Amino acid sequence: MDLNKIIAKALSTAQPTTEALLQIINATQNPTVATEILLGIYEAPAISSTTLISREDETNYTFISYNPFTDEVTYSYNDVVKEVGWIYNGHDILQENAVSVKFDAYYAAKQLGLTEDELKANHTRHLFGTRIEDRVRTNTVSLNRWTNG
Repeated sequence: MDLNKIIAKALSTAQPTTEALLQIINATQNPTVATEILLGIYEAPAISSTTLISREDETNYTFISYNPFTDEVTYSYNDVVKEVGWIYNGHDILQENAVSVKFDAYYAAKQLGLTEDELKANHTRHLFGTRIEDRVRTNTVSLNRWTNG
């Protein structure tokens, strides 16, 4: 027997006190929603399966769920990876001429044994393209952010 069936059976035979209900309601993250659910008057917001979130490093947003107690949406997405290369100034801008493929100057300089200033003085970062990662990630945002971007 699952827990929901046990709780339903217990509640059908014994009514919790007002104090007990208030204690449970106030223990939730959103007492108003908890009260509405208990009274049978809760109405979930209409949530679009698409979002206005727009980030250059994420794509393929997919709605997973909504948590009324936190007013948050959980969604999945894929990372967009920039393919970059640091090329010595004066060399042809070809991917095979890249001396480092680290996006951030700090990590590229560290990889090459240079300071950031030395790297930037003698090299230029170039974007060769982007690719979408196969791995699916999940994240949580407020309903307002999901709806309005």
